[in-house]
Amino acid sequence: MMFDLDNTIKPDEDFYQHVNMKWLNKTTIPDDNMIWNVFNELNEDNLLKSKDMLEKNKKTTDLNFIKLITLYNQSLVFTQ
Repeated sequence: MMFDLDNTIKPDEDFYQHVNMKWLNKTTIPDDNMIWNVFNELNEDNLLKSKDMLEKNKKTTDLNFIKLITLYNQSLVFTQ
């Protein structure tokens, strides 16, 4: 497992900053969110990938994909 630790801060001096400082420095909380964390980032990334996959296959005749596209489009109505 790979960690992005800030080695300029000793873990025994400030463990929180040692573990989180790099992520905190490169991350901006979006204006429409009160909180933001790595799980929010993963969720946003997955939503974009799902949208891209469905957009690329919107002319498919595969019934399962058509169901997924329909479900995705219906979910957009509830999130706006």
